[in-house]
Amino acid sequence: MRIETTGIEEVRATMQRIGTTLSAKALATTAIEVEDYIIKEAGKHEKQGTLNRSIDKKLLSDGGWLIGHDEQIAPHAAFFMTGTGLHGPKHAKFAIFPKNKKALRWVSPNSKFAFAKHVMNPGMKQDNWIARAATLAPQVFAQHISAALANLQQGQT
Repeated sequence: MRIETTGIEEVRATMQRIGTTLSAKALATTAIEVEDYIIKEAGKHEKQGTLNRSIDKKLLSDGGWLIGHDEQIAPHAAFFMTGTGLHGPKHAKFAIFPKNKKALRWVSPNSKFAFAKHVMNPGMKQDNWIARAATLAPQVFAQHISAALANLQQGQT
């Protein structure tokens, strides 16, 4: 009795191509979902849209993705990631004073103008949505790979 096996290299190449295609599709879909998450989380801090306009997603040469904020568009994005403590002019011990007027003016929550000779700057609480997105990404990728493999078993692509 003699057994001869042929076509193994073709099968191996096909399996590798399927795996590469599945993982590339899953990775691209993951990048879109992570970017959407970052847009949603950054949007909680938006007033003029600069943070969301600064979100940049790039395909890397190794097939991975790089998603983050373009510091040229929103240099203040880093302050949200790390938070800031009390701050203000050193001579005023964390107070903000008007530069060219007698009082500061802003729109209060009830949509009326509020005035003050000075205010204390409370700083900004840390909200690192980029770190949360990075933690979320492997879970999302695993879900997409599992779904792709399930579809492959059912004969779908």
